[in-house]
Amino acid sequence: MKSKKRINVIDLLVILVVLVAVLVVGVSKLTDKGAANGENKNMVITFYSEEVSESIAEYMKDGDIVSDSTTEVVFGNANIEIADSVSYIATDKNEYIKTTRSGYRSITIKCETEAVYSDIGAVFDDNIYGVGHTLTLLVGDSRFTARVKDIEVVEG
Repeated sequence: MKSKKRINVIDLLVILVVLVAVLVVGVSKLTDKGAANGENKNMVITFYSEEVSESIAEYMKDGDIVSDSTTEVVFGNANIEIADSVSYIATDKNEYIKTTRSGYRSITIKCETEAVYSDIGAVFDDNIYGVGHTLTLLVGDSRFTARVKDIEVVEG
């Protein structure tokens, strides 16, 4: 007589535990891949905004703390450059002309900071910031939208 093999509850639990362990290891490997380079590096991260209200631009000052207002990641102290705003208008010929907008200024903010640098950007407390990333910056008491313009690793 042939006996049929049946899966009992204990066998099923062992299989589930093994599957969960494999999934946990796999997910941890995938999430660590971006920060696989692992070590903190000194870098300069540059933020840029084409148009910020003139009153906000004048309120900020060098040395103000720069942070992401939604994640509370602190990037460092601000080194601020203020220039004419950058706007584009379309002509009747579907050409775009670069111009400025009254009452607005463009802002470039550089911060010297330390974070994990990887192929996908700078990693601060599990938050990844790559070039082109748009965020709401908090500079001192001023809040406005900007983009990551550049991330430069500083050898030192």
